[in-house]
Amino acid sequence: MSLLVIFPYLDPVHDDPKLIPDMNTRIWLAAVSLLGLGLNACQPSSPSAGTVPAGHDSVAATVAPADRPFVLADSLPDLARLTAPDPALVTRLTAYARQVLRRENLQQEADLERLFDERAQLIPLLTRIIPEDVEGTHPKVAAELERIGIGLTMAEGIVTGVAPAPVLTDLTEAWGGPAFKAYLTFIYAHAQTLSGEYPYLNMEPYKDMILTGEVLQSYKDEPYFDKISDQFYEALDAFTDIHFVQEGDENTRSLPTLLVGGASLDPYPGSTTLDERKALAKSRSRYSKVIANILRNPSAMVRDGDHLYLIVVDWRPSQREARKAVHQYLDRGLDVPHYLSVKRGDGTEQFAIVYRFFDSEPQANTALETALLTLPDARLYYISREGGEMYELGPGE
Repeated sequence: MSLLVIFPYLDPVHDDPKLIPDMNTRIWLAAVSLLGLGLNACQPSSPSAGTVPAGHDSVAATVAPADRPFVLADSLPDLARLTAPDPALVTRLTAYARQVLRRENLQQEADLERLFDERAQLIPLLTRIIPEDVEGTHPKVAAELERIGIGLTMAEGIVTGVAPAPVLTDLTEAWGGPAFKAYLTFIYAHAQTLSGEYPYLNMEPYKDMILTGEVLQSYKDEPYFDKISDQFYEALDAFTDIHFVQEGDENTRSLPTLLVGGASLDPYPGSTTLDERKALAKSRSRYSKVIANILRNPSAMVRDGDHLYLIVVDWRPSQREARKAVHQYLDRGLDVPHYLSVKRGDGTEQFAIVYRFFDSEPQANTALETALLTLPDARLYYISREGGEMYELGPGE
């Protein structure tokens, strides 16, 4: 199911995006709940809390009546055979599947939240046991998982794991608040990013994650942004931590390839495209100006070069602290998207917080002038590239 989300506040032809902190979240979230969860706006009116709607999802039709014991093998036979070697997993999966398929003890948003939290804990356990060729050995397992809100993730026709999938959408519409609906839209968009050989060629799910994550940020009293903050910043990194790579030298260069991730040279899995970034840059996302500035002058390097000029705004001792620093700059509206491991002149390994990097010194000097307008501590460093490592040689000229 497509998770394309339309946000009415976006203005795709706006040439000078502005940060708008007070978004019309009620309209925005109406679109999220209707489109992100695949609901029909013309469906019958929702029941009140405590009244379970008739089987809108159709999954309950093949389940044994509630007065009979629920046996996993009766309702989900392939899944039961697959999980049989792990009795503890079978017990947990049976309890979860029974509640989904029979809609037991589901009367309010909190019940759905607890159920989906249990699903989140089951997913890594199932991923661990599902073989790459599961569709051949257990041909019905994909359909059975889908019935209980879990989908297979794939790459080049090989199963790589499982992820959340929409389920009980009528109950969510009936009892879920706007923040809870946005949270589900986010996790289903994130699930879309987990399949595919080249995960960054389709940036639409990442865009949906950023826009929906911003909605969740606005609900200060709700727990949902804390639950998805790591994935939110992964999506933001995918949009901002980009650079062009070319073959050849400064005089003869190939067409550039756009890649995600530090100063990576490998088109797999980092290859990506510009379209969704251009769209987000024209939206009213809080990060639109940041992304527009990055697209205006992205980092660039040649594949076979032996040096780089880094425009460094700060240093951190660990990757974790460096990543956090980059996110703080982005949250402040400053286009500082990179952190790179550098072996410094004093023999220590540190992480440079980088505004831009180039193999061309004139390009680097021009970008430094721009950086100094908003980042007065920015400095140019000359770096040697050897065997995938970076070594500080000294300040740039």
